[in-house]
Amino acid sequence: MDERRDGTITQQELLTELRKRGYDTISKRRLIDWRANTLLPSFDLIGSGLGKGRGRECSLWSNGRLVLNQAIWVYELLQLYPSFESLYLPLWMLGYPIPLEFVREALHRPLREMALAIEREAQTPGDLEDIIDDAASRFGHKLARANQELLQMPEEALAAAINILFTPEYDLTDHPFQAGLHALQEWDSSLRSKHAIRFDTIQDEERGGIASYSQNDNPLFAHAGFFKRYLSLHELKRAVDDCTNDDLLVVKRDLAVVRELMVPVRKLILILIDDLPAEFRAPFKHLLTAVFGTGRLLVLADLSLRHNGFSETIDRSLSELLRLFRDEVNERLEREMEAISENFAATLKALFHQVGGRGSEGHSAH
Repeated sequence: MDERRDGTITQQELLTELRKRGYDTISKRRLIDWRANTLLPSFDLIGSGLGKGRGRECSLWSNGRLVLNQAIWVYELLQLYPSFESLYLPLWMLGYPIPLEFVREALHRPLREMALAIEREAQTPGDLEDIIDDAASRFGHKLARANQELLQMPEEALAAAINILFTPEYDLTDHPFQAGLHALQEWDSSLRSKHAIRFDTIQDEERGGIASYSQNDNPLFAHAGFFKRYLSLHELKRAVDDCTNDDLLVVKRDLAVVRELMVPVRKLILILIDDLPAEFRAPFKHLLTAVFGTGRLLVLADLSLRHNGFSETIDRSLSELLRLFRDEVNERLEREMEAISENFAATLKALFHQVGGRGSEGHSAH
């Protein structure tokens, strides 16, 4: 990038830099469109002079590197998401400047639509529980037909999990929840026992007891009351409804910490999967959508928990995590990850074959 103006960049220079990096389909018209729709920031240094004559100086951005990276992200995200509106929240999570009213609407829209859909379908809590039971049954049958054994959670457990998050009046002391928990315990214990021999390639201390199960093995069930009280659909919606710009700015600060934490995590993951065959690695676009989907949930949880008095706990936890990562994620840990990466790849491939997943032969056939 041309640094003659201390990092500033004009629209034409931005276009040139993008094409140098292989983004040949991006045109000046597209950049103007992105800027008009707030996917790129407005110029913050306005050119002097009038008209289009030689005396006219181009407007430009003062932080050229940030705008260049943002433009690249806009292009990549448009390959994943169907509309400009879908990009506001991912760009904001990445740290780029997006108006807070756009962020608030991006958070609120899906919650509002889900809440309205539930209201249309269910007139009473009993209606909603029946609808969820039917949906859990249909989903379970689909997984059974797909022969995805490891994902076939019992219908009672799946229905209980959904009710925790979507039914405000769901009673955690009543029979349906207890039946769901019991079904989950039996399923998990059976699965572990069935595949005990197949998991022998993993160190005992890494896998724990094969046939034993406790409610604490599943965070949603272990902390069902907490999830229902603070992280259910209606509580998340309430937090977004009530949030102020100051609340969003606090979450933005938290996201900056999470991004800093993810830098060494990403490096360690890349080291760990270095010996995996390409067919075992998820396509980049699938990873991105998963990351941003998880990020959306983290933002909503952050808003709700802060809204309900957990601000000091969140601040303390993030600070401690940051300190821990800075102290522990170092070259020594990277060498340790490199040492186990080959064994990790071999174990993962063996597990895919043994528990019904598709290994390299299954993938290469497509």
